[in-house]
Amino acid sequence: MRQIHQSILEAVRALRPHPGSLLDIGSGSGMLTQAIAISLPRSSVTALDGYPPLRSSSHNITFVRGAVESLPFENDSFDVVTASLTVHHWQNKQKGLQETFRVLKDSGHLIIGDPLLAGPLRSRFWGKLAQATDGGVFAAPDELRGYLARAGFSEPIIRAVPSSLNSLYLITALKPDSKREQVL
Repeated sequence: MRQIHQSILEAVRALRPHPGSLLDIGSGSGMLTQAIAISLPRSSVTALDGYPPLRSSSHNITFVRGAVESLPFENDSFDVVTASLTVHHWQNKQKGLQETFRVLKDSGHLIIGDPLLAGPLRSRFWGKLAQATDGGVFAAPDELRGYLARAGFSEPIIRAVPSSLNSLYLITALKPDSKREQVL
């Protein structure tokens, strides 16, 4: 978990300009959310989970209860959306990514850290064992690329997280700028 949180945090910190608003989907205990909020003290950070924590040590975090398949936010609300170790638990991955796309602003960034059916998990035995142990349903890289494309995302990059034995992946994608697309 530490490697994936660190990879997501580094990806968020590298964004220029720094995001003004960020949504962390499936925030759980809020560890990653807290780290992001501390790193981006001028940003508004929203943590969404089915059972969000009641408190935060950071002034710039708002906790919201909800599900990714029906995000309780207006269209074009966030500069960045992150999701750490949650996509494989989403009941409807396509709907979740469509909702994520909807709440992102034009040119917004999606940053996901999740296990994929690649590397050692590609094996039927290890993949089924990992999914049974975790309770989730992992997607293969090409399957996830398809979900992202159908949701409208562009420029997906999927890469293994260092020191994760090629079992965790950092996935990034962009929401195209609709105004720029209309000009072209």
